[in-house]
Amino acid sequence: MKTCRPDRLNRVPYDTARAWIQTLDIGLVCGTNPIAREIQRLTESDYSHALKCGWCGSVLMAAESTRPESRIVTLSSRVADAPGRIDIYRLRPEVAACVDENRAWAWAKRAAGIDYPESEILADWREIVLGVDNDRPNSDCPTTRRVCSEMIHACLRVAGMAPIREFDCDVYPGTLADPGWVNYLYTLEA
Repeated sequence: MKTCRPDRLNRVPYDTARAWIQTLDIGLVCGTNPIAREIQRLTESDYSHALKCGWCGSVLMAAESTRPESRIVTLSSRVADAPGRIDIYRLRPEVAACVDENRAWAWAKRAAGIDYPESEILADWREIVLGVDNDRPNSDCPTTRRVCSEMIHACLRVAGMAPIREFDCDVYPGTLADPGWVNYLYTLEA
């Protein structure tokens, strides 16, 4: 099933939206480079990357799995890299009520800084394209290597949300836009 960006994008400057963003909001990125376009083609989605928003004191951060590692960076730096291409989604209230926000964000912070070696990208692509069952990361251990959407799914799952799919690695960026458990809010502009 193809996952598309909302028909009507609600474009909001980051400086305005910053105060509205809550811990556990999900940012889905519509990429433009060749790797991003290939991910979008293979997953039949307008999205190639996903990140989890969270507050660390007064600083708004983004937890993501990228190459070469899982990391937490400022959300403003990600918006500067991808203005107009990060759509913010929020868990529906009935879903959010099942998730322990503090536990989820703590899990995401523990997962940051874990090595994500380039050599594993081929294994990920083999799994996505050929259906080869590598090491399916479905454990609660944050040190398990994951791509961006797998990390977010695991973060929410271990914090109380029912699994979206049987395995974390069945979740791709576009899967995270499922209107059954999230609502689109706005698109961040620089």
